[in-house]
Amino acid sequence: MSRLLPVVFLALLFLTACTEQTTPPGNLTGLWTASAVESSVVLTLVESGAAVSGSGTYWRFVNPPTGTLTVGGTYDSPTATLTFRYDDGRVSQYTGAVRDPDHMAGIETFEGGGTDSLAFVRQ
Repeated sequence: MSRLLPVVFLALLFLTACTEQTTPPGNLTGLWTASAVESSVVLTLVESGAAVSGSGTYWRFVNPPTGTLTVGGTYDSPTATLTFRYDDGRVSQYTGAVRDPDHMAGIETFEGGGTDSLAFVRQ
């Protein structure tokens, strides 16, 4: 039995070290950035209850190359459902999953059916 005790202890220590620690997503208030080679989006979001609002800027490798957008939507942890209204008249829906307090990943769907993957990081 005394020889088994160190083995059990090491097994429990190993399992404890392998256990993933997760932090609740928290709220969306803050500065969020999504970047890729051909584009970037920077959002300043404010969460009040389940409502989310904000504004942002974008850069794309197409015309117009830069601009602004407004944001409105909801956050029901871990899902953010946001509407982006671009200054050039485009409107898109973003549905993302907040994985932890600093990371949100999802799909932006444009009117007409185009989609884009956006992974935001809190700054």
